[in-house]
Amino acid sequence: MKTYRILGIPFIDGLYNDIIKLKHGRLMVVPSGPGLATIGKDLRYSEAVYNADFAIPDSGYMVLLLRLF
Repeated sequence: MKTYRILGIPFIDGLYNDIIKLKHGRLMVVPSGPGLATIGKDLRYSEAVYNADFAIPDSGYMVLLLRLF
């Protein structure tokens, strides 16, 4: 399973059910676009996202942008 770092956050590339099986007992976050826009400004949000074990994208649009860039 691949991991992509976006703004220093490790995003997992895989199927949800596979991720849950592999990462049981860990903290998963699903950062939103507006939330990511505040990274570095909203310290509580930034700390929560950076301290999570892994993240998954919140939308197909985010995945599309990742593929484009």
